Amino acid sequence: MSGADAEVGAALGAAREDRDSVVELTRQLVRLPSRAGIDPYGPVLECMSAWLDRHGLRPRQLPAAGGETVAIVGSLVLLFDVDEHTGHFGGAQAYFEGADAPDRVDGVMIGYPGPDDVVTGGRGVLRARLHVHGVAGHSGSRAMTLNAITKAAVLVSVLADAELPADAGPDFPLPPRLTVTEVADGSGYTAVPDLCTLNVDVRLTPAFDIAAAEGG
Repeated sequence: MSGADAEVGAALGAAREDRDSVVELTRQLVRLPSRAGIDPYGPVLECMSAWLDRHGLRPRQLPAAGGETVAIVGSLVLLFDVDEHTGHFGGAQAYFEGADAPDRVDGVMIGYPGPDDVVTGGRGVLRARLHVHGVAGHSGSRAMTLNAITKAAVLVSVLADAELPADAGPDFPLPPRLTVTEVADGSGYTAVPDLCTLNVDVRLTPAFDIAAAEGG
Protein backbone atom coordinates (compact mmCIF):
# COMPACT_ATOMS: atom_id res chain seq x y z
CA MET A 1 0.00 0.00 0.00
CA SER A 2 1.39 3.40 -0.99
CA GLY A 3 1.70 6.31 1.43
CA ALA A 4 -1.19 8.09 -0.29
CA ASP A 5 -3.44 5.02 -0.01
CA ALA A 6 -2.59 4.69 3.68
CA GLU A 7 -3.44 8.36 4.26
CA VAL A 8 -6.80 7.99 2.51
CA GLY A 9 -7.52 4.81 4.49
CA ALA A 10 -6.73 6.57 7.76
CA ALA A 11 -9.03 9.46 6.84
CA LEU A 12 -11.87 7.09 5.95
CA GLY A 13 -11.37 5.21 9.21
CA ALA A 14 -11.55 8.42 11.23
CA ALA A 15 -14.69 9.45 9.35
CA ARG A 16 -16.36 6.12 10.12
CA GLU A 17 -15.46 6.45 13.80
CA ASP A 18 -17.06 9.90 13.91
CA ARG A 19 -20.18 8.88 11.98
CA ASP A 20 -22.48 8.21 14.94
CA SER A 21 -21.36 11.38 16.69
CA VAL A 22 -21.97 13.49 13.57
CA VAL A 23 -25.41 11.95 13.01
CA GLU A 24 -26.38 12.69 16.61
CA LEU A 25 -25.09 16.26 16.29
CA THR A 26 -27.20 16.70 13.16
CA ARG A 27 -30.27 15.42 14.99
CA GLN A 28 -29.69 17.86 17.84
CA LEU A 29 -29.24 20.80 15.48
CA VAL A 30 -32.38 19.91 13.51
CA ARG A 31 -34.42 19.86 16.72
CA LEU A 32 -33.33 23.38 17.69
CA PRO A 33 -35.40 26.32 16.38
CA SER A 34 -32.94 28.20 14.18
CA ARG A 35 -34.80 30.62 11.92
CA ALA A 36 -32.31 33.39 11.25
CA GLY A 37 -33.47 36.73 12.55
CA ILE A 38 -36.38 35.11 14.44
CA ASP A 39 -35.08 32.47 16.88
CA PRO A 40 -32.26 33.13 19.39
CA TYR A 41 -28.83 32.09 18.18
CA GLY A 42 -27.50 30.92 21.56
CA PRO A 43 -28.83 27.32 21.65
CA VAL A 44 -27.45 26.49 18.19
CA LEU A 45 -24.05 27.98 18.97
CA GLU A 46 -23.88 26.24 22.36
CA CYS A 47 -24.74 22.86 20.78
CA MET A 48 -22.07 23.24 18.11
CA SER A 49 -19.46 24.56 20.54
CA ALA A 50 -19.99 21.63 22.92
CA TRP A 51 -19.49 19.11 20.09
CA LEU A 52 -16.31 20.82 18.93
CA ASP A 53 -14.96 20.91 22.51
CA ARG A 54 -15.58 17.17 22.93
CA HIS A 55 -13.57 16.54 19.76
CA GLY A 56 -10.53 18.50 20.82
CA LEU A 57 -11.29 21.68 18.90
CA ARG A 58 -11.38 25.12 20.48
CA PRO A 59 -14.05 27.26 18.86
CA ARG A 60 -13.94 31.03 19.20
CA GLN A 61 -17.08 33.16 19.44
CA LEU A 62 -17.51 36.08 17.05
CA PRO A 63 -19.71 38.98 18.16
CA ALA A 64 -21.45 41.39 15.81
CA ALA A 65 -21.22 45.15 16.27
CA GLY A 66 -24.06 45.07 18.81
CA GLY A 67 -22.30 42.46 20.96
CA GLU A 68 -24.49 39.45 20.05
CA THR A 69 -22.60 36.29 19.10
CA VAL A 70 -23.34 35.55 15.45
CA ALA A 71 -20.80 32.83 14.63
CA ILE A 72 -18.13 30.49 15.95
CA VAL A 73 -14.79 29.68 14.25
CA GLY A 74 -12.61 26.55 14.13
CA SER A 75 -8.98 26.62 12.85
CA LEU A 76 -9.59 25.11 9.40
CA VAL A 77 -11.31 27.71 9.22
CA LEU A 78 -14.88 26.39 9.69
CA LEU A 79 -17.32 29.27 10.11
CA PHE A 80 -20.82 28.47 11.38
CA ASP A 81 -22.71 31.65 10.50
CA VAL A 82 -26.17 31.47 12.07
CA ASP A 83 -27.01 34.84 10.50
CA GLU A 84 -26.38 33.67 6.92
CA HIS A 85 -29.98 33.03 5.93
CA THR A 86 -31.06 36.61 6.67
CA GLY A 87 -28.79 37.74 3.86
CA HIS A 88 -26.75 39.91 6.23
CA PHE A 89 -23.98 37.29 6.73
CA GLY A 90 -23.31 38.80 10.15
CA GLY A 91 -21.00 35.97 11.18
CA ALA A 92 -18.87 36.19 8.03
CA GLN A 93 -18.65 39.97 8.38
CA ALA A 94 -17.64 39.67 12.03
CA TYR A 95 -14.88 37.23 11.09
CA PHE A 96 -13.42 39.00 8.07
CA GLU A 97 -13.64 42.45 9.67
CA GLY A 98 -12.20 41.28 13.01
CA ALA A 99 -8.70 41.66 14.38
CA ASP A 100 -7.87 38.00 13.69
CA ALA A 101 -9.00 38.04 10.06
CA PRO A 102 -6.56 36.24 7.72
CA ASP A 103 -4.30 38.25 5.44
CA ARG A 104 -5.19 35.95 2.58
CA VAL A 105 -8.10 33.67 1.73
CA ASP A 106 -7.35 30.84 -0.70
CA GLY A 107 -10.96 29.80 -1.16
CA VAL A 108 -14.41 29.74 0.38
CA MET A 109 -16.95 26.92 0.33
CA ILE A 110 -20.56 27.44 1.47
CA GLY A 111 -22.38 24.25 2.38
CA TYR A 112 -26.02 23.60 1.48
CA PRO A 113 -28.09 20.41 1.87
CA GLY A 114 -27.47 17.82 -0.81
CA PRO A 115 -24.30 15.78 -1.48
CA ASP A 116 -24.73 15.33 -5.24
CA ASP A 117 -22.81 18.25 -6.74
CA VAL A 118 -19.98 20.65 -6.07
CA VAL A 119 -20.81 23.97 -7.74
CA THR A 120 -18.04 26.47 -8.46
CA GLY A 121 -19.20 30.05 -8.25
CA GLY A 122 -22.34 31.53 -6.79
CA ARG A 123 -25.17 33.83 -7.79
CA GLY A 124 -25.38 37.40 -6.60
CA VAL A 125 -28.38 38.66 -4.66
CA LEU A 126 -30.71 41.61 -5.09
CA ARG A 127 -33.41 42.01 -2.46
CA ALA A 128 -36.29 44.44 -2.89
CA ARG A 129 -39.21 45.45 -0.68
CA LEU A 130 -42.20 46.68 -2.67
CA HIS A 131 -44.99 48.77 -1.14
CA VAL A 132 -48.36 48.46 -2.88
CA HIS A 133 -50.85 51.16 -1.89
CA GLY A 134 -54.64 51.04 -1.85
CA VAL A 135 -57.46 52.90 -0.12
CA ALA A 136 -58.46 51.98 3.41
CA GLY A 137 -62.08 51.04 3.98
CA HIS A 138 -64.55 48.64 5.55
CA SER A 139 -65.47 45.34 3.91
CA GLY A 140 -69.17 45.89 4.69
CA SER A 141 -69.45 49.44 3.39
CA ARG A 142 -71.61 50.30 0.39
CA ALA A 143 -68.75 51.81 -1.58
CA MET A 144 -65.88 49.55 -2.65
CA THR A 145 -62.36 50.81 -2.03
CA LEU A 146 -59.14 49.84 -3.76
CA ASN A 147 -57.76 46.85 -1.82
CA ALA A 148 -53.97 46.90 -1.54
CA ILE A 149 -53.82 43.10 -1.19
CA THR A 150 -55.81 42.63 -4.40
CA LYS A 151 -53.41 44.92 -6.25
CA ALA A 152 -50.43 43.10 -4.72
CA ALA A 153 -51.82 39.74 -5.86
CA VAL A 154 -51.80 40.98 -9.45
CA LEU A 155 -48.21 42.16 -9.05
CA VAL A 156 -47.17 38.79 -7.57
CA SER A 157 -48.64 37.06 -10.60
CA VAL A 158 -46.76 39.38 -12.96
CA LEU A 159 -43.49 38.77 -11.12
CA ALA A 160 -44.04 35.01 -11.15
CA ASP A 161 -44.41 35.14 -14.95
CA ALA A 162 -41.44 37.44 -15.52
CA GLU A 163 -39.13 36.17 -18.25
CA LEU A 164 -35.50 35.88 -17.19
CA PRO A 165 -32.57 34.80 -19.38
CA ALA A 166 -32.67 31.04 -19.84
CA ASP A 167 -28.88 30.82 -20.02
CA ALA A 168 -26.74 31.75 -17.06
CA GLY A 169 -23.82 32.78 -19.22
CA PRO A 170 -20.59 31.12 -20.32
CA ASP A 171 -19.00 28.87 -17.72
CA PHE A 172 -21.69 29.60 -15.11
CA PRO A 173 -23.85 26.69 -13.90
CA LEU A 174 -27.01 28.35 -12.55
CA PRO A 175 -29.75 30.50 -14.15
CA PRO A 176 -31.14 33.68 -12.57
CA ARG A 177 -34.25 33.43 -10.42
CA LEU A 178 -36.90 35.80 -9.07
CA THR A 179 -38.99 34.75 -6.06
CA VAL A 180 -41.63 36.57 -4.02
CA THR A 181 -40.81 35.38 -0.51
CA GLU A 182 -43.15 37.36 1.74
CA VAL A 183 -46.50 39.14 1.52
CA ALA A 184 -47.48 41.18 4.56
CA ASP A 185 -50.42 43.23 5.71
CA GLY A 186 -54.04 43.20 6.65
CA SER A 187 -55.41 43.54 10.18
CA GLY A 188 -58.56 41.48 10.47
CA TYR A 189 -61.68 40.38 8.61
CA THR A 190 -63.38 43.74 8.05
CA ALA A 191 -60.61 46.28 7.41
CA VAL A 192 -59.71 46.83 3.76
CA PRO A 193 -55.93 47.45 3.82
CA ASP A 194 -54.38 50.51 2.21
CA LEU A 195 -50.87 49.03 2.14
CA CYS A 196 -49.41 45.63 1.27
CA THR A 197 -45.67 44.87 1.35
CA LEU A 198 -43.89 42.30 -0.81
CA ASN A 199 -40.37 40.95 -0.32
CA VAL A 200 -38.70 39.90 -3.56
CA ASP A 201 -35.48 37.87 -3.77
CA VAL A 202 -33.58 37.98 -7.09
CA ARG A 203 -30.60 35.72 -7.76
CA LEU A 204 -28.19 37.37 -10.18
CA THR A 205 -25.81 35.87 -12.76
CA PRO A 206 -23.30 37.26 -15.27
CA ALA A 207 -26.09 37.23 -17.87
CA PHE A 208 -28.58 38.93 -15.52
CA ASP A 209 -26.73 41.37 -13.31
CA ILE A 210 -28.00 44.04 -10.92
CA ALA A 211 -28.41 46.60 -13.70
CA ALA A 212 -30.58 44.21 -15.71
CA ALA A 213 -32.63 43.31 -12.63
CA GLU A 214 -33.27 46.93 -11.67
CA GLY A 215 -33.97 47.94 -15.24
CA GLY A 216 -36.34 45.01 -15.86
